[in-house]
Amino acid sequence: MTTPSSLPPGGLLSQEGKDLRGGRHRRIRGNAVFSSTYGPSAVNRTGSALAQSRSVHVSLLASVAATPADTTDRNPGVLPEFVQQCSRVLPANDIGQRSNPWDDIELPAALREATAKRQLHFRAGRYCALRALDALEGHRVPTVPPRAAGGAPIWPAGITGSITHTDDYVWAAVARTSQAEALGIDTERIMSAERGARVSPAIAWPSELAHARAVGCDRLEALTLVFSAKEAIFKCLYGKVGRVFDYRDVRIVKVAADGTFTSRIWRTLSKEFPAQTLLHGRFEINGPWVHTGMVLSSVFPEGRWAD
Repeated sequence: MTTPSSLPPGGLLSQEGKDLRGGRHRRIRGNAVFSSTYGPSAVNRTGSALAQSRSVHVSLLASVAATPADTTDRNPGVLPEFVQQCSRVLPANDIGQRSNPWDDIELPAALREATAKRQLHFRAGRYCALRALDALEGHRVPTVPPRAAGGAPIWPAGITGSITHTDDYVWAAVARTSQAEALGIDTERIMSAERGARVSPAIAWPSELAHARAVGCDRLEALTLVFSAKEAIFKCLYGKVGRVFDYRDVRIVKVAADGTFTSRIWRTLSKEFPAQTLLHGRFEINGPWVHTGMVLSSVFPEGRWAD
């Protein structure tokens, strides 16, 4: 398996920084929603050493409602029903040109000198987080989740969540820790050919791209999907692992036409997440965006986490 020669020395990316844009688009959907129990893998599906790995198993949720194709005013369909979400399409080239519901959200000191676009992303992301928290709590939540030193949101006690934004889209998701140990989401605009050529060696191994191409993604969709899936994995596991990790530490080993992906931890991240652990998430390509999500959960029939 080929290893990229120019991988970044740090993490997948900052908690909130994004800069992938442009490109063609199509749609891939399915009705499987990943879960989340963490335990010994029962089946070696590939006939390889995976029989000795540990896995986060995939579950089906028949109650997840189908959503119409080619819509941009709905939440991505990649998370279980117990996760509350809010997403917004940001107006293009309209920064400061009209009143938005997030305009009154106070900026942290670290962002008061940031660009207008960065400030917009922060405010819109926190607005979506508030609305998702409202839905979860059943009443209006008055306090905006504060920002940790690394940029990640600090959620109220008993709640886990994730926020993502690309150039024209923001999305937040939250769940109770009694139902989800952790979750991570990511949205990326399908990248341009120019950017894809520049960043591909640092983002994906050829085998990872081949898995995405096999279910109908073109080259740029495949590259964006691999990148986004790893971002969702990073956001989901960062709080559990307690340290930054990078593209060399996880590898996409399967992309399925039902909208699920499987990754394998390539280098041990912690005692809880050793090498060979399999992690399952879900993706959706909708218009110009790739959406991905991963949830570590304890509410599915397979049982709680097991060592």
